[in-house]
Amino acid sequence: MQEFLAIIASLLLASCLVEIVMQLIPAVSEHIFQVGSFAEIGYVQDPATSSLHIDLKTTVMAAFCYAVSAVFSYGADLQQLSDETI
Repeated sequence: MQEFLAIIASLLLASCLVEIVMQLIPAVSEHIFQVGSFAEIGYVQDPATSSLHIDLKTTVMAAFCYAVSAVFSYGADLQQLSDETI
């Protein structure tokens, strides 16, 4: 059970990271302008996309799944320790 919750939490966190990366790609896109024989490399930052939006619900759900996974793992360790002592 704890492995399943850890996988769900990892997928939720990966979803958040992919969303952040997808927001950053257009904001820091490189444009190459030919100036004589030199290439000037810069970036254009659109004011509409300059803020970074993080999905708080998904991030909190991932943290909750990780916490529940850790509780189940600790409970399984305690149960195994209890079974070994008897």
